Amino acid sequence: MRLLPVLLLACTAAAPKDDGDGTDTRETDTGEASAPPDHTDDETAETGPTDPPDTDPGPRWATYAPLQPARQEHGTTVFRGELVVVGGYVDAGPLDRVDAWSPESDTWRPLADLPEPLHHPNLASVGDTLVVAGFLVGTFPAFVAKGTVYRYDPDGDRWTLGTPMPAGTARGASVTLVHDDRVWVLGGIGVDAVATASIYDPALDTWTPLPDLPTARDHAAGGVLGTGPTVVGGRRISLESSLGVVEAWDPAQAAWTTLPALPRPRGGLAAAVLDGRLYALGGEGDLTDPDLMFRDVDAWDPAQGTWTSLAAMPRAVHGTAAVTLQGRLWLAGGGTRAGLQPTDALQAFDPQGR
Repeated sequence: MRLLPVLLLACTAAAPKDDGDGTDTRETDTGEASAPPDHTDDETAETGPTDPPDTDPGPRWATYAPLQPARQEHGTTVFRGELVVVGGYVDAGPLDRVDAWSPESDTWRPLADLPEPLHHPNLASVGDTLVVAGFLVGTFPAFVAKGTVYRYDPDGDRWTLGTPMPAGTARGASVTLVHDDRVWVLGGIGVDAVATASIYDPALDTWTPLPDLPTARDHAAGGVLGTGPTVVGGRRISLESSLGVVEAWDPAQAAWTTLPALPRPRGGLAAAVLDGRLYALGGEGDLTDPDLMFRDVDAWDPAQGTWTSLAAMPRAVHGTAAVTLQGRLWLAGGGTRAGLQPTDALQAFDPQGR
């Protein structure tokens, strides 16, 4: 437990946009609702009239309107077509802020504050319901898990209470996924890293236990692929305990199965599914990096049963989440170095370079 502070706190002070960080500055039509122009510096390189067309641009990154204040250890989800950031941690401690970003206008707006400041929330969006199903409170190093459930009413712009987590299962920093219109809360931090798995049904406001994960873990990530949720990486409190294990739900057996591990074990990472592949991005605890950051981007192809490593992130982050919106992966804020170092960056990643 001695390294708990390092693991739970990782942020970066509001970072200016970097020049020459490997971020492509060209924006192309995605074929979906148009995204706003990115805020990376314009590319000035010229090509001659005889240059062949760029038929394989490859993965690209872009940045958009910064998140204020810069924060980490928050929850991120897509709700009613907007990217919503809930709670988090800054230099002064936990936040009760909730902010929504519009892809049409590239602007942020506040939503109703949470009933209390919190961080590491288990956040999910199901239909017209935004749910925080457990979280951590307190300031470093005295973090405490709470099993309180908060539900956001968008019409009234207010938060109400739901049925709390069952006794003994309170936790934050869990993998939180939506499958079959229910919220799966997997692993996380209670008193220590836990293997507890359970489902919250927003329609019924009830909890259902699941078989424990085979591997206790916190600060993991995941996505829903094929038959159900998949959990990737994580750790057991300390940075030295980074995990590469990948476990997926098998509904036919009503049990967890093991898939090929991440190319490099890591916790504090973000993950999301796009075009049938699960992408794992960033993370904390690379003991070979001066900032203890993972810059890795890896893609799991369930059809091939293999991981593919892609080009490194131009701005590595941990302590945030990845979400899918308008054909890209989005990461808002996060930590840029082990410990408390939050960033305000809103980054978008397109593996196809569209």
